[in-house]
Amino acid sequence: MKNKFVKNIPRNILIMLILIYITFRYLLRGFSRKEVIYAFLNSDKKVLAFGIVLSLIYMICEGFNTKSMLEFFGYKTNIFRTVNYAFTGYFFSGLTPSATGGQPMQMVVMKTDGIKVSHSSIILMIELCAFQLISICMAIIGFFLNYNYIFSKKGVDVWIIYAGLISNSIVFLFIFFVIFSRRFVIYIKKISFFIIAKLSLIKDKNNKRKSVVKSLEEYRKSAMFIKTNKLLILKVLLVETLQILSLYSISYIVYLALGFNSAPYYQVLFLQALAYVSVSSVPLPGAIGVSEKLLRFLFLIIYSKNIISEAVMLTRVINFYMLFIISALAFFVSFGKYIFKHKEDIGE
Repeated sequence: MKNKFVKNIPRNILIMLILIYITFRYLLRGFSRKEVIYAFLNSDKKVLAFGIVLSLIYMICEGFNTKSMLEFFGYKTNIFRTVNYAFTGYFFSGLTPSATGGQPMQMVVMKTDGIKVSHSSIILMIELCAFQLISICMAIIGFFLNYNYIFSKKGVDVWIIYAGLISNSIVFLFIFFVIFSRRFVIYIKKISFFIIAKLSLIKDKNNKRKSVVKSLEEYRKSAMFIKTNKLLILKVLLVETLQILSLYSISYIVYLALGFNSAPYYQVLFLQALAYVSVSSVPLPGAIGVSEKLLRFLFLIIYSKNIISEAVMLTRVINFYMLFIISALAFFVSFGKYIFKHKEDIGE
């Protein structure tokens, strides 16, 4: 069958363009292209350039972690190839709702290089867990640092923060307990089988049960890998921390480039962490629109109203839109020819 993520690229790009238009037309009140250009021209270009460097460091860190774990499994690879895996993940995460397409497509392109799915799935699961752990901890810190501001406000922005923190914490705890608690796995298996048996909408119940067992088995393999390779996992966590700091620090770089310096680094860092986690589960490609809206809400803590739209725009250009375009180019140059040539069978 055709890989659904490859097949839906044109449709999802169209959706993204529509969302971008809606964002700038309706959500970013007071947005003006002339004002953004003016803000850019009057910003410190060298400082902004460092923000671009940080966005690339973000991708290199993921590539480094992937390379380390692939070499552990005995594969010969290089940082340029594994960074391309990272670009592929970023491109399809930004292209699909709730970033659901990133890891599946990474496994597809890794398979083209002869990497077993059983190995790539463990690697990507560990990277996901590390990213979730660090991001959620930083977002919670960001929430409590800005507790008074958030609780003094009402409206959809506040509910997005609550929903994002709660949903991501639940997902992380679920993954954590599935990996480290055998009793929890048995409990989830029983519940899943019960639901499958009761839902008349599921026709092929045996196949669905096999799918549940296979998924839980992947978590078990990840647990065994983590328990037997603690030093490697510690290394992954350290690099993952650097990766996340690189991405979230871009907001502070933009803040400095626009001539502001009153807010401390940690405040801007944790605000960005809170914004990122809050919108990460939003079922829209790249969380476009919602991200800008929430950043505007949170960044009013550090920016004045007359510059907020321009600040949000410059921040998003560097930490998402530019990186998304670079990732798209990297994917099509590195894997596009193979993927589209074999799109009939790569989804098997």
